Amino acid sequence: SSDEDRRLEEHLKSATSLVCSGREPLSPNKVEVNQGADGRILFYFPKTEAITAKDKTVEFRIAMQSMDLRKKFTLKDMEFKDKLDL
Repeated sequence: SSDEDRRLEEHLKSATSLVCSGREPLSPNKVEVNQGADGRILFYFPKTEAITAKDKTVEFRIAMQSMDLRKKFTLKDMEFKDKLDL
C-alpha cells in the first residue's frame, strides 16, 4: 500500500468506532484500504470485549471533520442457528 493509503488507514483507524450502549466505544486495531476489485475498506476490531446478543444493537461510526457516518445494526438480525455470528 502507498504512503497515501497508510495515512488514510491511520486516519480512519482513529476516526472509527463500534458503539454498544453502556460500554466504551471500541476502536479498530487495523484498517486496510483499497481491498479487492471494488476498493473496499476492511476494519478489524479486537475481540477482547465480546459483543453479545444482550447488547441488542451495535453502531458502526466514522466521525471525521467533513462527515459523520453512522450505521446501527440489530444483533438479533446477525444470528445464525440461534447464535450471534460476528
